[in-house]
Amino acid sequence: MRAVLTILSTALLITALSGCQNVADILEEVNNLTTSVNEFANGQPISSKSAPMSSGTSASITQSLNRAVPNRGAAPLFNDAKPAIANYIGLIACGASSGRLQRYSAPGTQSGNLALPHGNMEHHTGGCLRILRVNNIRKLAANALSFDVYYMSPQSEEVVRRTHRAIKQPDGEWLFNFYGW
Repeated sequence: MRAVLTILSTALLITALSGCQNVADILEEVNNLTTSVNEFANGQPISSKSAPMSSGTSASITQSLNRAVPNRGAAPLFNDAKPAIANYIGLIACGASSGRLQRYSAPGTQSGNLALPHGNMEHHTGGCLRILRVNNIRKLAANALSFDVYYMSPQSEEVVRRTHRAIKQPDGEWLFNFYGW
């Protein structure tokens, strides 16, 4: 454990001294390293980290969210939640670990991020998925909405739909509490 702390401290120091990243990026890196250490300590392979996001995936997220048409009454919520949705579906598209996705789960959510779309694709060979479309955007409550995301493999062109629910927390943060078919 002491070796792990030494590695983490060294990585943090090098990153901080490089001057290339702002504080938020440094903290994100530390958090990712800590998540990897925790997963490894719990017997999970470190390879469960997500793939780096490709420019194609990033562009597909932006295009899909910009083309999305919310149902009546859902537009203000959807527009407010777009940055959080983009981040969340990007992590899912790149196969982020359940531990990493847990940060975006609403309080009380149990195993809300286990069924990544990759598992339903027989011929996907690796890397990030693309977002084909986001639709069926519905207002559930004054602070909640649901939406469907169609994830597509760039290699096999297999498509998997997932339904997500986003709930705006009292502090204004959008968190997710449902992930299903």
